[in-house]
Order: sequence, then structure tokens, then C-alpha cells
Amino acid sequence: MRKGFLGAIGRLLQPTTTTVAPYLPGFRLEHSDLCRTCTDPLCQQACKEGIIRRNDNGVPVLTFQERGCTFCGECATACPSASSLFNLEVKQIDAIANIDPFNCLAWHQTVCSSCRDRCLYEAIVFEGWRNPIINIDRCTGCGWCISPCPTQTITMRSRS
Repeated sequence: MRKGFLGAIGRLLQPTTTTVAPYLPGFRLEHSDLCRTCTDPLCQQACKEGIIRRNDNGVPVLTFQERGCTFCGECATACPSASSLFNLEVKQIDAIANIDPFNCLAWHQTVCSSCRDRCLYEAIVFEGWRNPIINIDRCTGCGWCISPCPTQTITMRSRS
């Protein structure tokens, strides 16, 4: 019992992570200058989930306020520079979900499993009965767990 309590305290005291708006699956950042000069962002138009936006630098990033990524590849297929910009074999986003235990209902003894129920890859598991954690080996960074969270406590952080 004491070990579990101290482990939970240690997790709560971990430094906060920086929230990121991740790049598209398989996106090669070293060629992002091609996006900056793009005047007709076909990747945005092709995204069935409507989650692609351009950041301040003109580079497409993913936003998960309402939906997540299905890894359909339509964004890359629509892009005229796809061969330079994308590794089409990658089915993972260079980010992982992060649950803030200070704001998570489940971490505060309220029954909630909204994030786990929405996770397509079973990457959210519960320690004990209440404490959701991310299994980073299973998390693809798809973002489907973000929008159903009633306290908006799930963010994305860089995988590296």
C-alpha cells in the first residue's frame, strides 16, 4: 500500500511536459520548406477528419480538438510533393498522449474512462481501479483520446 502511494506521489511530481501540435504521420520536417511555399494546401482539404491546420510557419500540423487521425494517408496522397515530404510507410505520429493527473477525474476518485474507451490501440491502461496511464509502446499519437476527455486534461507531447 505504501509503495503504491509513494509511486503515485512520484508521478504527480514529475515535471510538466510541453504540449505540441504534432506533424502529420511520416512527415519529413527537413523538407518542410515545400509546405511554406504551398498556396493550395491539398493535405488540409483531403483530410476526412478535418484535423490538419497550418502552424505559424506554414507547416501542416494536427489538431485533435474534435477528432483524431486514422492514418488513412489521404493527406500525403493529395500532396504534390508527397515523395519528398512523407514516408508513406509510417503509421505513427511523432508524439504521444500525456494525461495530467492533477486534472484527470479518474485520478481524483471519479469514475471516468472516456479516454480509454476511445483509444483505438488500447494504449490507455488503468493502474489499479482508477489511475489511467499511457502505454507508450502502444500509443500511436492518433489523438482520439483527447476530445472525449471531460476535463481536457490530455495533451500531446513529443515522443523524443
